[in-house]
Amino acid sequence: MNSCYAFLSNKDGFTVFKYGNYVIRFKAPYSLEKYMQEILDYIDYLEKENQELKERLERIDNYLDKYYTVENQYWFDHIRDIVEDR
Repeated sequence: MNSCYAFLSNKDGFTVFKYGNYVIRFKAPYSLEKYMQEILDYIDYLEKENQELKERLERIDNYLDKYYTVENQYWFDHIRDIVEDR
């Protein structure tokens, strides 16, 4: 298991917390299950936002490729550097 991540799950009526080589099982109220669902929903939201940003950056990159000329090379290289840093 990757020690950089902690995992919180629900199994057989117990909440399970895993981190590194540690596994802790405990009884938790139903509200914790609701909280976990909110976290999962937020992760889904972040994944969708990330995909939208990737698509926007791809459109910008395609635009730069289409309109790139030697005369404005400096500006397009500068814009591309800014886009790639994000």
